Amino acid sequence: YAITLARLGVFVFDIDQGYCQCYTAATRPASGDYCDTLTRRDRSCIRCNSQAGKEELEILTPYKQLHINANTLICNQSPVFKSTTKGVGADNPTDPAHLTPFQEKVMLGFDYEGTSHVKMKYKVRGGHWNQGRNILFALAGSPLVCAP
Repeated sequence: YAITLARLGVFVFDIDQGYCQCYTAATRPASGDYCDTLTRRDRSCIRCNSQAGKEELEILTPYKQLHINANTLICNQSPVFKSTTKGVGADNPTDPAHLTPFQEKVMLGFDYEGTSHVKMKYKVRGGHWNQGRNILFALAGSPLVCAP
């Protein structure tokens, strides 16, 4: 059986990547973490398109509204959203109701109305395969009331 929900909120947390490689051999700086500097400054994904360790979330069911932090560290190419900054295990969320400022910058929310399902694809591109990736989903909904 499928239950149609009047409203459904889908939240996806921890869209970051295992490591950064946002430069070519010609643009690599002599020192410093170029990727972290670049992604904080340029979130348009034009200059930081490396596939190394990148998380991608593709939303296949059209949503009514997107919730994204004004200072997001996620590349918004709706309906595809890509990580742009490195995360570590210590910054993984454990409670979606209590997020750090960094965790708020690597999460997305989607509002749906009158739906019984939501389809999405989650991918990890390239990267170090000896490390796992974490992602957290949370849902909030209100079902339609059926008349007797």
